[in-house]
Amino acid sequence: MQLPKKPHLRLSTVRAAADRWYARYIRLRDTQEQNGKRVGKCVTCGKFRNIWKLECGHYQSRRHDPTRWDALNSHTQDTACNKWRSGEQAIMALYINNKYGKGSAQKLILKSRDKRRFLKYEVKGIADYYKGKCEEILGEDNLTDKRWNEILNQWK
Repeated sequence: MQLPKKPHLRLSTVRAAADRWYARYIRLRDTQEQNGKRVGKCVTCGKFRNIWKLECGHYQSRRHDPTRWDALNSHTQDTACNKWRSGEQAIMALYINNKYGKGSAQKLILKSRDKRRFLKYEVKGIADYYKGKCEEILGEDNLTDKRWNEILNQWK
């Protein structure tokens, strides 16, 4: 008797999961609990926003795998800065250099130029890693997408 085969996950599905957990981690990392709400600051315009109004803004584009899931490359931004103003890359570079040391933004640029693409098992590991980091911050075990949405709704 043959065992049933596990469903085959496409790389795009695994990448989407890694992106989802990574963005959640960045938003949790860059926000604090205040009066029952999770609040953070847009690193480019300085406005304070509720967590559900903040996005994971990338200094170097997500199309570059080496920096796509690099926590130094991403910080919270509001929608206006991240989407309408193309991430305010120059301001983001200044923020990165101030936070991590002079030349950090340049190192990210050089790292992004590496043409390496991650394999499916590596991306799955990234997704699991950032899911674990979210669980650490929230103090929960076995965090699911449904539970994440419940938590997010509490902060609205």
